[in-house]
Amino acid sequence: WFKEICGLKIENFRAVVFLYPDSDIEKCLSFWQKVSGLSRESFGKIQIDNRKNKSKLRGKKLPYGTVHIIVKSHGDPNLGRKLFRRIMGWIAGVSSNT
Repeated sequence: WFKEICGLKIENFRAVVFLYPDSDIEKCLSFWQKVSGLSRESFGKIQIDNRKNKSKLRGKKLPYGTVHIIVKSHGDPNLGRKLFRRIMGWIAGVSSNT
């Protein structure tokens, strides 16, 4: 959607992966690389969730963690604030029609 509708290139994307302490880092990175189509260099630092006081009621976890995609404008004004405002306008337009 970002590439087709918004005109972004693969170089405009960065990813940060959030994992659990017992996650297989290589397996998870390979999964997110395949799903996103991003190169390994596009992935930033991996974040490990080491919180001790998490609820024990949550027995299931996400097997590959989560990934957060970041859009980099590289100084192009059409891919920074303008793109953000366009997307927010689309969301507002769709929301007001429902």
